[in-house]
Amino acid sequence: MKNGWKTRTLGDVLEVQNGYAFDSKLFNSSKGMPLVRIRSLKAGAETETRFSGVYDKKYLVKAGDLLIGMDGELAATSGRVPSVAQPTSL
Repeated sequence: MKNGWKTRTLGDVLEVQNGYAFDSKLFNSSKGMPLVRIRSLKAGAETETRFSGVYDKKYLVKAGDLLIGMDGELAATSGRVPSVAQPTSL
């Protein structure tokens, strides 16, 4: 441990929030809120998926947020929301 550093639990230094299972019937490519999906994190690319339904604002991500995606095979993928990002849902 580096001199002066303290051991802390993750819950002391960040807030963990699960994502939401958005209804895929409301996905499209042209209108609505951009939607972060695990495939976007894996590709390291901007999402092409939009969601045109109602959602809770607590699922909006902002610049600097760290995202960790887990798929059905329990394979972890992570990414950080860029500083120029527009509001996006997860």
